[in-house]
Amino acid sequence: VLDRLLPIAEHRTPGFLTRDNCKFGRAGFYGATEDRHPLIGVKDGVVICLGFCGHGVMHSPAAGLLATELALDGEASSVDVSALD
Repeated sequence: VLDRLLPIAEHRTPGFLTRDNCKFGRAGFYGATEDRHPLIGVKDGVVICLGFCGHGVMHSPAAGLLATELALDGEASSVDVSALD
């Protein structure tokens, strides 16, 4: 795509965007908190269990257990999640 679009961009913005100063990367939503730790807790009666990024599949069994404990018992008894609240 860059090979097709860069000549157009160079023509429309002479000297501004060139192959030499163009950085490659990606853009999009990255579902993580700033400290890269998930949030697990209860807020206004709603069980919150989010912010796992791509690790959600690996952590889902434990997170599901904790969310169930929070919903049924009002507290997580398997693991202390107070630091993630």
